[in-house]
Amino acid sequence: MLGPLPLDGEDNTKCVERQLASCGSVSRYDIMTPEAPLSSEADFIEIEHTADWAIRVRGKTLQELFVNAATGMYSLMADLSSVAPDVERAVEVSGVDAEALLVNWLNELVYHTEVNGEVFCEFRIDSFEPTRLHAMALGGRGVQLKKQIKAVTFHNLRIEATGQGNEVTIVFDV
Repeated sequence: MLGPLPLDGEDNTKCVERQLASCGSVSRYDIMTPEAPLSSEADFIEIEHTADWAIRVRGKTLQELFVNAATGMYSLMADLSSVAPDVERAVEVSGVDAEALLVNWLNELVYHTEVNGEVFCEFRIDSFEPTRLHAMALGGRGVQLKKQIKAVTFHNLRIEATGQGNEVTIVFDV
């Protein structure tokens, strides 16, 4: 199914913004270009990417960044308001650094979505070290996916310290 087409002189971002404004709904994230800063209200935003999906995420701490990254990823995949959190999944991952840990965390969640049909809407990190984390993911089964994420990539992935905490851009292979 084709989406809305841009009007003359309108880029894809403006087209999406026009469509969102016409339906009168407000989402937890904004659609922006990769250079645009996060707004003060958003914990994550979807950004334009040529072939895949990408989001920019922020968090006051690395733990909050990881939770917001997982929430942002699943917000792209499904309507989280339709998820009844009746499945609890323990997740333990490690990585050589914080970036690898983030990719491994998100890929482990994608694995459970692919293999077990679980869509997660709540995340609690129980223990966190720079190269290891243990967390609980709560979600449900049988949730309709808008689009399937195949993998989380390392493409231009770099966690950056900001005055408000940490920020990262994550690209998903779809």
